[in-house]
Amino acid sequence: PASVKRDTATRANIIRGIEWLVDGAQPGDELFFHFSGHGGQQEDEDGDEDDGYDETICPQDYETAGVIVDDELHEILVEPLPEGVHLQALLDCCHSGTGLDLPFVYKASGPPGTPFEDKSSKKGKKKKKSKTGIQEAGAYKESEATVVMISGCQDDQC
Repeated sequence: PASVKRDTATRANIIRGIEWLVDGAQPGDELFFHFSGHGGQQEDEDGDEDDGYDETICPQDYETAGVIVDDELHEILVEPLPEGVHLQALLDCCHSGTGLDLPFVYKASGPPGTPFEDKSSKKGKKKKKSKTGIQEAGAYKESEATVVMISGCQDDQC
């Protein structure tokens, strides 16, 4: 609507901001994305989540326009980036542990020597611990860019 300010954190404005950020990205570019607000979960519709739930961020108008699901965040924020681009993302919200569906998850609270969960191999397999301490998990989404996401919470935390 005409009454919505351009800088209001609506679903359309967040998506427009992400599109602006990644548009024309080239090797050597350093990008930063930050979301601080509410996050949640909803049933996974495409089978890519080990726990059966997609993570979401909640724009100001989520009740009328809907949430932004991690699958969509990956599609518009990560997938368009070419090799050589570095994206750092900070999701300061509940249920944000795998908010961009990246192939690796670092868990500082894990057992010593096992901080990484590897989501990049054996699509559709359940998590299992390898001899190296890296865990293999279910389906993942690829990226040509180097993407690091810092999360305010694990997927199951509020």
